[in-house]
Amino acid sequence: MSINILHISDLHFRAPSEHDKNIYYSDSNFCAEFVDYIKKIGKVDYLIFTGDAINQGYVKAFEDAKLFLEKIIDELKIDKKHVILCMGNHDFDRHELELEAKEIPSTATDKQERLNNIHTSDNKYKYFKNFVSDILGKKLNVKDAIYDCIIDDDNKFLLLGVNSCYLESFDTPSHKGMIDKDQFIYKLNELLNGKLDYSVFLAMHHNPAVEASGDEVRTWKDILNCNKAKNPIVVFSGHIHYIGTEIDVDGKDGKSEAETTRRGTYYFSAGSLLNTEYKSRSFNMYEIESKTITYHFHTHINSEEKPYWEETNKNTINLNERDFSSDTVEQVRDGLLSMSPTPLLESYPSLMDYIGKHQLFYSGHFHWNTDENTGESDFKSLGYIDINYLVSHIESLEIITQLFSGEINDIKKKNQEMPGKTLVVSIGMECSVIGARLSVLFPEYDFSYIPRKRKASDHNDIEQKIGLEIDRYDTIILIKDVIVKTSKGETEEIIRDLFYGKNIHLISLFYCGSPDKKKDILKGIDNAQFHSLIDDIKITICGMSESNCPIIKNKLQTIYRC
Repeated sequence: MSINILHISDLHFRAPSEHDKNIYYSDSNFCAEFVDYIKKIGKVDYLIFTGDAINQGYVKAFEDAKLFLEKIIDELKIDKKHVILCMGNHDFDRHELELEAKEIPSTATDKQERLNNIHTSDNKYKYFKNFVSDILGKKLNVKDAIYDCIIDDDNKFLLLGVNSCYLESFDTPSHKGMIDKDQFIYKLNELLNGKLDYSVFLAMHHNPAVEASGDEVRTWKDILNCNKAKNPIVVFSGHIHYIGTEIDVDGKDGKSEAETTRRGTYYFSAGSLLNTEYKSRSFNMYEIESKTITYHFHTHINSEEKPYWEETNKNTINLNERDFSSDTVEQVRDGLLSMSPTPLLESYPSLMDYIGKHQLFYSGHFHWNTDENTGESDFKSLGYIDINYLVSHIESLEIITQLFSGEINDIKKKNQEMPGKTLVVSIGMECSVIGARLSVLFPEYDFSYIPRKRKASDHNDIEQKIGLEIDRYDTIILIKDVIVKTSKGETEEIIRDLFYGKNIHLISLFYCGSPDKKKDILKGIDNAQFHSLIDDIKITICGMSESNCPIIKNKLQTIYRC
């Protein structure tokens, strides 16, 4: 059974105060003519609007945009349950946010943090949230990374509304797309449970494939690497005001009608339906049947006799052209198993050599991960290791995988009596990459992930979901990147909250505390053992609070690579 998706974008309705410069919607008959043209094409099953309903954050402009979209939905008899409305970078009041920012004292030591709080505040979303609620009749938390979800079980696809305006605000540095990656990855993987054979369609404002203009989605690469979607991801976007496709179906650097492509992902951009400043008015229609998409691009022709719509491009794409079968997993497993079984004591100096060669240890004075409640930093040190780099490069990642797999095998040998089912939990995004590789090597274990507690707003949701399943497991293996004096507290809190009473094995890639303190890690927790793979790097802790530390107060901190 085929279905049709209508994709429109970038209406840019203006408030009355802007009418003198209105180069956008001015023809009162345009909506009726547009609807009549769509009716001739065929029935619309789904509607995607990918942002910029208005030009600035004025309520009156939202009212006009609301009437326009409601008329399209009503006239085309589209079920409101089949409509996705995305927020664009014009759909909030920039001036209002800028006034908030001006209230921050220029001498404030936490000015950047307070600016980021404005960029991500609920206040930014208030007008668009009401706009969506008024049209669709349902309340959505449009601030979430994935804030709306349509599941079509008959045609086996997920159509998701995505917030790509996570940091969009009033100042120039914020004018790039960004998705809260931790929240996005967790939510997408949750939705894919039991639905790995479903296609994944994402509707968002920014086009992740556009880099030349600086409008790319900054967290997109991490998102592509960390989701478990079996089929390629299809992205529908707006923002750039022109029609385009960018497709890579086989993992090679192919070309399409637009520019360079992204591996295993399909990108469709809709032009502006009302704007005539840069390009002609346009919209897209997609006919989806089984695993194929036939896209139709339509452009408004400004004929001197009478303007009219016409189809300007059409093509069919097979979504199965890239192989995402279980054979891929077997190939990965074979490759990992073929790694030479280097003994632990011989292997870890090679990781130390790698850290030295690539200058991945930084010496300096750091206060970070500020607690929202106390305003104090929960990590204060005179050095740190660039874990993100280590897990992003295959050479170091292979060494790390060997280290963890060797330790897990040692635990299995020494604990033959390990009872019941085992759950391996990665703590933090970096460790989720390690956990993904370990899940291939240890298929007999279940694997899960918990974000850093103060880095992800969905931490409590994950806790609740793990809590519902925890009775199935007797042994818990926790994967951690670094343990120092201060990070011990967070890990201990996770154990007490979620896994208390279980057989616990905490494995940390680095232990950077004092040797005499190592025995105190997990002290007081029954049936809990701490394992560290590398103890050679020591990090001194700053004992002062952020408000009292003279280095931080006077902005004297300097970073050195070692």
